[in-house]
Amino acid sequence: MVTMGRFCVFVIIALTGCGGDTKNRCEAVADDNPCTIETCVDDTPAVDFAPADTACGTALSCDGAGHCVQCTAAGQCPGTDDECQARTCATGGMCGFAYAAQGTARTQQTAGDCTRAVCDGAGGTSSESDDADAPADDGNPCTSEVCDQGAPAHVNLPIGTSCGTGVKCDGNASCVECLAANDCPATGNECMLRDCSAQGTCGTNPAPFGTALSTQASGDCSRAVCDGTGGPTAQDDDLDVPADDGNPCTSDTCSQGSPIHPFLPTGTSCGTSLKCDGSGSCVECLSETECPPPANECVLPTCTSGTCGTSFAPNGMSCGTPGMHCNGAGVCT
Repeated sequence: MVTMGRFCVFVIIALTGCGGDTKNRCEAVADDNPCTIETCVDDTPAVDFAPADTACGTALSCDGAGHCVQCTAAGQCPGTDDECQARTCATGGMCGFAYAAQGTARTQQTAGDCTRAVCDGAGGTSSESDDADAPADDGNPCTSEVCDQGAPAHVNLPIGTSCGTGVKCDGNASCVECLAANDCPATGNECMLRDCSAQGTCGTNPAPFGTALSTQASGDCSRAVCDGTGGPTAQDDDLDVPADDGNPCTSDTCSQGSPIHPFLPTGTSCGTSLKCDGSGSCVECLSETECPPPANECVLPTCTSGTCGTSFAPNGMSCGTPGMHCNGAGVCT
């Protein structure tokens, strides 16, 4: 007897036992389905399903329901699971993959490369710019660590940015002592100037010859200046005249760097009705003609040592009307 569908073929054979009984024998025949087991139960054909995971071909196994499939669980499928893909076993025993959404960040990242490793949505990995993932400090205090369109960069800090105690950035990624001479410490010597080299290092240079010092002695006919080698010296200065000596008949001036007080010319006014005698004295007169005339003809004006006075006219000198003469004692008789 052959039953279609399960292709179970069995044969009834009449057997004569010792007692003369006749018995039926059922013989099962395979139906070419590796996931079924054909048997006889009480001489009746029967079919059982092969246990789940029974191999039924290359990389195939039974599902326990008579079907030869790729999988009954995702772990049976080829490939590996990671953050961007997971194996699946779909209804019907078909292997596949479930992919993480595009842009899903991977756990493992490379720090400081300005990128982020993400899933590409098809099970693979790609990278995208991440400006927050700045590169590591390059150890230069005059650069900042940034990302530039997904690439690490070390940007020069602005000129003048502090990079330590008493030092600053030069705008070209160097930390220097100075950018200008005023950044350097004072020398304490007006004739030795602060200097800042092209390399940003402080030094000194002598002030040019003739540079005037801030402190000067007034009225000494000279000027304190730098000597061009870092020290002080003096220059003649005829404009730095000495102080007034209090004598109205002298001038206060300089001669080759020395104060002098030359006499003013004879006749130079030195006060009301006074004049200089040319020897540094202020006097009433230079001659008797400059003195006021006396009221009496017999008293004559005199100028003695620059002072006006009088003297008696000689005895017998005519005076007044004809016949009148001085008596030598200042009387016209």
